[in-house]
Amino acid sequence: MLSFLSVSHCRPRILILNIPDALSHQFVFFKIHEELASRGHDVLHVLPDTNAGNWAKKGHNASAMDTAYYKFGDADAWHELKKGVFNRPPPRIFTVRLVSAFGHSFRHCRALLNDTATMERLQGFNADVILCDLFYACNHPLSDRLGDVPLVSLHTGAPLMPLYSSWWTGSGRQLFLPNALAYAPQLGTSFVHPMTFAERMQNSATYVLNALADRFLLRPVMLRSWREMGVDPTRPEAVERDALHLFTADWAIEPPRPIVPNVKYIGGVLVGPSGPLPPDLEEFMVSSGETGVVLASTGTVVILTPEQVRAMAEAFAALPARVLWKLTPGEAESLANVSVAGNIKIMNWMPQNDLLGHPRTRAFLSQCGANSLYEAAYHGVPIMALPGRVPDQGDSAAKAARLGFCLPVIIGKNFSAATVRDSLARLLSEPQFRRNAALVSRRMRARLRTPTQEAADWVEHVAEFGSYLRTPEAGMPWAAAKKAA
Repeated sequence: MLSFLSVSHCRPRILILNIPDALSHQFVFFKIHEELASRGHDVLHVLPDTNAGNWAKKGHNASAMDTAYYKFGDADAWHELKKGVFNRPPPRIFTVRLVSAFGHSFRHCRALLNDTATMERLQGFNADVILCDLFYACNHPLSDRLGDVPLVSLHTGAPLMPLYSSWWTGSGRQLFLPNALAYAPQLGTSFVHPMTFAERMQNSATYVLNALADRFLLRPVMLRSWREMGVDPTRPEAVERDALHLFTADWAIEPPRPIVPNVKYIGGVLVGPSGPLPPDLEEFMVSSGETGVVLASTGTVVILTPEQVRAMAEAFAALPARVLWKLTPGEAESLANVSVAGNIKIMNWMPQNDLLGHPRTRAFLSQCGANSLYEAAYHGVPIMALPGRVPDQGDSAAKAARLGFCLPVIIGKNFSAATVRDSLARLLSEPQFRRNAALVSRRMRARLRTPTQEAADWVEHVAEFGSYLRTPEAGMPWAAAKKAA
């Protein structure tokens, strides 16, 4: 059994390890870092040198955040992964795609573990607990090198099933969550309850095929990579360090389902009251009048094709409202030879939460990633979802549509300038979408503690008390745990 340092009468030392490059994930961890530091704890954040400027992208004070940067150097690796993995149509067995995604994680993990200066600093830090991204392949290797430090893992969004009911010990994704296939949609199906008989059959097949691919395709690759680093995640001490799993999910949006004691829904960390806008943006919003403004952003993972960008520009030009559109410089180049309508303002970055909370915001075109969904819902803004090739985005769009404040448009299925225009026009003109969004917003705001405070509370709890909330399945034979023997 692990032995845990009691921190009842001293400040816990907290190490934060999140997926490199993925800004939407990092912003969540940055906010929790600030909360923990404000409580007087010693907090050290681990990032690659290629992410050194990411603190400032969300307005955080980098100099106030203690950060250990390890040498990686390949600034294009994440962009290439996005082009090669996340922008292709998803395979039927989506677990296959994870081989490439975890390959990127392992490259970073090797760079971290081989950076002597950084590792000496981390070992000298003497962490009581590691707050990590549930889907990062370096959680267990780093904990192993630092002496089996307990892990509090965090995932942006709700549990992705069956990825988080993994069949193999040591995956770091063996949460032992009940997975009721009759009403719990599996990742990538975009089903909602109640499902038809055919949907339940497809839901069950999705579970079995992906669980098998996880066990027989992903497992050998990951175990081989870990063991090359000298790490055995299957040993009992390694399994027991998975103390607690936090999800930035909220029952106001997520369909009811059973969870286990060491899984906590804390709500959307990035949501919260809006702040003041820069003067130029405030002028743009206020001068829009009662017709208001549509926000458009497809997040930090999906890369739009030139054809998609031009189709969206055509749709926006036909709207009565103004449009504030976030595009990367590469995406904006697609409009170089296009006359952009006067109601459209293009930006490389926008203060999304502050804009969603502005009284002139009328609708939000979004890829429907977990953070964007929760920010829009918190502020009661209807969504036109344009989910990308990441399976959970389609699932998030389906949840929001079930609650009556979202119209999904699917690339490769019904995406066109006309469908984008017509969907946004409906959101702007039909009041039921805003009423439904307002109801979800009221439910989300009915909390005694903010999601960031809850996250920090649970990190403190594990630092003091360890992994006592874990259910017994991890130490049982598979057949016994499944009631088969």
